[in-house]
Amino acid sequence: MQTKIDRSQWWRRCACLIWMVAAVLGTTRVAVAQAPVAPAVSNGTYTVSYDLCGGCIAAWLEERAEGSNWVYVGSGTLNVTGKPSGTYYYRVGYYMLDANNYPMVGYSAETRVTVATNLPPLDSLESQLRYRYETRYGDGNGDGRRDLFVQRIAGGVAGNGALESVLLLQDSGARFTSLVPSSAQATAARAWPVAAVQLTLGDFNVDGFADVLLKGVANAIGVGNALNQIVYAPGRLLAQAPLGVRAVDATLRQFAANALDYLADPSYFTRNAPTITVYELVGYYYCAPSYSFEYYYYYSTECGYFTYYVAYSRPDYSVFEPNALNAWTQETAIQQSRVTQAQGVETIKRSFESALGVSIGGRNLGALAAEQGAFDTPNRRGFELFLAVLGIADANAQELTPPREVRRPDVVYVTGRRILGFLPVHTALEYGGSTISAYDNNDSFLDDGTLVSQVNWPSDHPSLMMTLGTVSSTLGSAFYWTRLIGADARYHDNLVYDAVPSAGVGGYNSNGYVHGIVRATGGVPSIDLNRFVGGERPVPPNVFN
Repeated sequence: MQTKIDRSQWWRRCACLIWMVAAVLGTTRVAVAQAPVAPAVSNGTYTVSYDLCGGCIAAWLEERAEGSNWVYVGSGTLNVTGKPSGTYYYRVGYYMLDANNYPMVGYSAETRVTVATNLPPLDSLESQLRYRYETRYGDGNGDGRRDLFVQRIAGGVAGNGALESVLLLQDSGARFTSLVPSSAQATAARAWPVAAVQLTLGDFNVDGFADVLLKGVANAIGVGNALNQIVYAPGRLLAQAPLGVRAVDATLRQFAANALDYLADPSYFTRNAPTITVYELVGYYYCAPSYSFEYYYYYSTECGYFTYYVAYSRPDYSVFEPNALNAWTQETAIQQSRVTQAQGVETIKRSFESALGVSIGGRNLGALAAEQGAFDTPNRRGFELFLAVLGIADANAQELTPPREVRRPDVVYVTGRRILGFLPVHTALEYGGSTISAYDNNDSFLDDGTLVSQVNWPSDHPSLMMTLGTVSSTLGSAFYWTRLIGADARYHDNLVYDAVPSAGVGGYNSNGYVHGIVRATGGVPSIDLNRFVGGERPVPPNVFN
């Protein structure tokens, strides 16, 4: 019988043969393979499938059980039945040609499946965000330092993937490591005094599970240099250990601030990088003829070498957080077709995961999107990265530099959203949780159709939008919003839509709609609405009459 390893070797031999054919016929480089699709939890019967990445020479599926090695399990869709309880991982292996037409092997990201006979019910993220936790302080390991004990006291059931209890052990540098407490440790910790820590819940790594942010840690344990902490949920059923603990340090704060500013303004880094003067030592080698007539005519060549400094100015990008800066360089590479959108977004994802200290993605985002196709890979991954940055920034708004304003219910705001890997910013207007926006009526993502107004469009929910600016009026916010609603209602949904009006056929996009309705109602924006793609072409005032 042919073994799993033998089959893997067979694939390699076949791939080499295919490569030789491809090298003769010619081929193109493509993006990496996407992770296989499988259920997060199962009773032992499930399907694992994957798409062959365009241009891949060959692809196959590999599996490993928790703590075991990878093994080849076949190509194409895998139907699994009778799998024993445990945790299993799947990845796609593939062959492709590199830039020099040499074969290379690669692997997709992993997909995890938890198999159990009696699975606990999985609450929605909205339900998890209503869970209640408490924090107590004491010495959990006998080293004389104050540690923290975080425990869920209401909501959900044990083993449902959300954080249940964790000991945060303090070291000599006021840093924390996580420990899942034993039954005895948990019992002892429940008798500790309650810590004056503010707890904020949010899905900061966009995996569908509520994470816990602890604020006021320094005061709670009496250590001035102790930082606030993010405790990431285990993120899978039957798991107890958190995915990680991340200190809210200066690096994380700068990452969130820089990334959010860039998401709001794609020119942020170029416009805000300070200019520095650089002196470069330049060498010059010369040779020149030499003549002498003192006694007789003599000709020779004299050579020499001298150096001098040349001064020039250049932007200093080192002042920005490197992982956030990488988003700009990768999106520039995408625009210039030096990398595919999938490759660029994947690189950004790795940088952002480095900043957050945990993997990003996995939440079911289908219900959040109004635009069909908007969350196909890599746009889906880009939107996950946007949500991760937005969540971290919102939760730590007052600790960013400069501090971010928490939106108030009595102010008209210009809000926006931009997924990484796709540059245009989409803007909307918000007041008291209500939204005015406009979209293409064509179901295909960014196809040109008709510009239609839709109030409270699902993907413009306030929690999914950045604060870009405000709009003021002599009428006051409440009356001015009423005027905006009236103008919006009078628009007949009849203008041509262009995603990029300057390159289209004379249509308008959502940014032009926001700019146009603000102008038509006499509003005064705090930001330049011309700087958003399409904002320079506002919808004419007469369409709101």
